[in-house]
Amino acid sequence: MSNNNASQEQKTHFAPQDVVFESGGVKFIVHIGLDTSSVVNPPPGPGPITPVTPIPPPPGPGPVEGGVALDGVKMMFPENKKAKAKPFFINLNNPDENNKIFATTYGSKVYKFEKAPMKEGNIIFVRNNGAPQSYASGAPPGKSCRFHISAGGNISTPGKHSWKDKPTPEFVTASDVCFYSHEMTVIARVGKALGTHQSFAFKINSRPDQPDDTLRSTIEYCMNNDQKKTPYVNYNYAHAGYAGVDGVKQYTADGKITPDKWIGVKLVFIIADDKKSTWMGLYVNVDPITADGKPNNAGWKLKSEYTAKGIKEYPVPPVWGGDSYLRVDGYEHVDLFRFSQVEIEKGPLKFQEGLNVAPGIQFTLLPPVDEDPAKYNSPPENQPQADPTKTA
Repeated sequence: MSNNNASQEQKTHFAPQDVVFESGGVKFIVHIGLDTSSVVNPPPGPGPITPVTPIPPPPGPGPVEGGVALDGVKMMFPENKKAKAKPFFINLNNPDENNKIFATTYGSKVYKFEKAPMKEGNIIFVRNNGAPQSYASGAPPGKSCRFHISAGGNISTPGKHSWKDKPTPEFVTASDVCFYSHEMTVIARVGKALGTHQSFAFKINSRPDQPDDTLRSTIEYCMNNDQKKTPYVNYNYAHAGYAGVDGVKQYTADGKITPDKWIGVKLVFIIADDKKSTWMGLYVNVDPITADGKPNNAGWKLKSEYTAKGIKEYPVPPVWGGDSYLRVDGYEHVDLFRFSQVEIEKGPLKFQEGLNVAPGIQFTLLPPVDEDPAKYNSPPENQPQADPTKTA
């Protein structure tokens, strides 16, 4: 005999809702399942009904653009002012003021900026000559600038977690004071090309290689240059194991890393609320500085984007917080006009499962880069590094 007083559970009903938003001149649609339980009458029954708390309707497009940051540069997304990590902006008067939070490194050594600041006309900037760079593969030596930001002051401190952890960790650094969903901005100019390996790579949400570089846990988004004609993405959770990807979209061919030319580049990294993916957007500004030496905010556009969901070699999506750095190889020096990292609000990109480009938006699907990036891993730090600028 059935129990007529048995409790019943109210069914959850979903209806689709499209959220349309624009970022960097590209329009997107997010297809969201909207919980309509609160507006559907439950079926009658003899027993009491256990109510299901309705999921609130998702937000509308909202203010996707974030206004102007403290350094005068336009942001693509609003700042998350509740974040544990404080925004970082380079101090052009003293870029090496705190090398626990920001430093140009090679292994455990810090390479200081030249006497700051420098000035050309109305443009004020800083310069770093980087480190001599040999490659474990024996490829011709070059130079490398690795601009590290660590919100928790943990640049050289081993991480507590990694991509190998189960369950997937919330963060991989020594503390949870790190960047999760964020916007990195650089306005830079590279010096003379050395005729060796060139790279301009955002290495995102990582941890130090020491003491175990198989736990690096990073993914990199790289700008195109004279050697690579389009942007590209590599998973690099283990130092020796780079894995390129298909599915990188390019919306404009504008912008590449060119010696002696200023360029603005942004990397936006947003972890989906369901932790099933991370969206990355690469933005460029080919005319980033005005005649009076101020940031030119009119020219920012979305160049490329990729949604990381994990791949065969690394099946876990990069959905943890960590430290990030910009690695620039192959040039005599690197000049910085602006360099920053800010935790951001996710906006509609908190939902990524149903993300699509709006109808009518043209893009090109890019293949993986045609090289093995592991060829350009560094040899052990205690080995002498060859400096190509000082050879006969």
